[in-house]
Amino acid sequence: MVQFRRSRVALLGMFALLGPLPLEARKPPAGFEKIDQNIVISAIRTQMNYDVQSFTVKPGAKIKLTFRNPDELPHNLIICTPGASKGQDKGQELVKAVLALGAKGEELGWEPKSHPRILHSSGMIQPGKETIVWFQAPEKEGKYPYVCTYPGHFTLMNGVMNVSKRAAVGIVRGKPRSDPFYTTPSMRQRPQVRRIFMPEAGPAAIAVAVNDDLHYCWDAGECRLRYIWKGDFIDGWSVFKANGNGLASIEGDVLLREKTNPLGSLLSQGSAQPKFLGYSVANGLPSFRWKTPDFVVEETIKPAADGKALSRTFDIKSEKGKYPITIKFQSSNKMSVSKESQTIKGPGRLTVTLTPRHDP
Repeated sequence: MVQFRRSRVALLGMFALLGPLPLEARKPPAGFEKIDQNIVISAIRTQMNYDVQSFTVKPGAKIKLTFRNPDELPHNLIICTPGASKGQDKGQELVKAVLALGAKGEELGWEPKSHPRILHSSGMIQPGKETIVWFQAPEKEGKYPYVCTYPGHFTLMNGVMNVSKRAAVGIVRGKPRSDPFYTTPSMRQRPQVRRIFMPEAGPAAIAVAVNDDLHYCWDAGECRLRYIWKGDFIDGWSVFKANGNGLASIEGDVLLREKTNPLGSLLSQGSAQPKFLGYSVANGLPSFRWKTPDFVVEETIKPAADGKALSRTFDIKSEKGKYPITIKFQSSNKMSVSKESQTIKGPGRLTVTLTPRHDP
């Protein structure tokens, strides 16, 4: 049955190398006269990226997917099964198989035809061309990565088809980037720490890309977290081109804005403002240190084990202040905290987990 479906998909996507489709080629195949969802994905010219970061479909839905390539380079779009990693590898296993093709890669359109993780393929689309792939979404819920397997493109050109009964159908479309340095390897490094002017923060803001999906802004002036967002990282071109007079833009959806420092009761014990002591970096992620007259605090935010949530840790290192201390955290309609109030009786460590809500 699986082999039959793959053969049918190959036939449905056979127009991939023919360029702009004639009218008759755009007609749906038998069984697809009525579709449930129309998806259009385009390569972003000169940016080596898809303009749709993810899309969500219902199990078994009939889909018409149009893939367009306005770029100067060839691109393809291959939807993969989740695999053993449940989609977390973003299809990298398939890309490794492409590299193993060696000299035959170009002849085969940079596609290992018999690879078990290939679910649907556009074929390699030449510059200025497009194709249509008609397919039925899998019945099994999960994350199905899609990638461009042309050598060197995978790192940037990847996305996710979410199959979910509960989540609303639709797409998350990435906007064209203004930052001309975005596609360089240094800009795509994860984790990444950047001192840059950020919206809704003081001039001493620090932006941190925890992984490919979760990011936050920490304000060294006020010694506290400002907000957490999900999606892509930041576009800093407004700052660079204005010699520091602009603000970076957030490339995603803000999940949580923290209005006050959770250590408010600690701060109320002294009249002086908190003083930033700098930060250290371990495994690419920072730990921020600050103090009041009676306390020294170190805060670390890192990904949880599954990469889908954040683990936030405070180390209270001073014995001068008055204990116990109650620490109050905030949730939002897009992010929940594992415990909104914790009390410590002396110097020590406490950790909470911040989890995005309604993750498809």
